Amino acid sequence: SITDSERRLLLQSARQHQAQLLEFRSAKRKAEEERASAQAQMQSAQEILPVLQSQHRSLSILSEKQLGSLDDLREIQKQLIDAKYTLQQATSAVEVTSLQLDELAAKQDIYLEQLKSGYVTKRTENAHRIAGISDRITQLSIERKKHSLYAPDEGIVQELAYQSKGPYLQA
Repeated sequence: SITDSERRLLLQSARQHQAQLLEFRSAKRKAEEERASAQAQMQSAQEILPVLQSQHRSLSILSEKQLGSLDDLREIQKQLIDAKYTLQQATSAVEVTSLQLDELAAKQDIYLEQLKSGYVTKRTENAHRIAGISDRITQLSIERKKHSLYAPDEGIVQELAYQSKGPYLQA
């Protein structure tokens, strides 16, 4: 059985590991939300871009024929540039958050592997300690048998003199 202090240490260690895993999950959830937002922006820009390009072509043709306003054409050009920029930013954000998610997954795997190897090491150390303690118990029980004192069937023991363990023979 384990002592109360050992139990407290185990519980504290378990809480620390749970907190670390929660931190990984929280960071992963945040990165996934950021990636989903960036993907939504990217999809929106991808959908708007063809419409703006079509409007730009139409207004260019009208402007060449002097049937359309140059201000309208410039406004569409500005919107087209903004949409392309938004698409580039969203694409970059998706790539960055995907890399962050991969990095988080790798960090979590490393942490779990270290945790697992730590437990294996501790278990091995404890097995060695138990084996050592078992050997020591065996040795002490043999020593105890060597130092046992048996009273004679009749008579009185007057004096005992301990000199040395001496050789021990088992009959």
